[in-house]
Amino acid sequence: EQIDLLAKKADFFIEHGLLASVNIDGPTLIALRQQPKILRQIERLPWLRFELVEHIRLPKDSTFASMCEFGPLWLDDFGTGMANFSALS
Repeated sequence: EQIDLLAKKADFFIEHGLLASVNIDGPTLIALRQQPKILRQIERLPWLRFELVEHIRLPKDSTFASMCEFGPLWLDDFGTGMANFSALS
């Protein structure tokens, strides 16, 4: 729903050179990998960034580094002391 709304405003972000940030948790980000329609939409929004909360838990076989198809991933509120640094490798 948020991605649909941002897509409707694409011209605004492009015209003003702005980035849009959507907060997302790790399990949802992993689930997006199984949604081809949403992945195609994300590909058309190069100014879209996902912010991950730093205290999320990923499955043992997943890391943020393995999710590069989403473009740059940002850590939301990084530095609050709840970081899971193992997910960064």
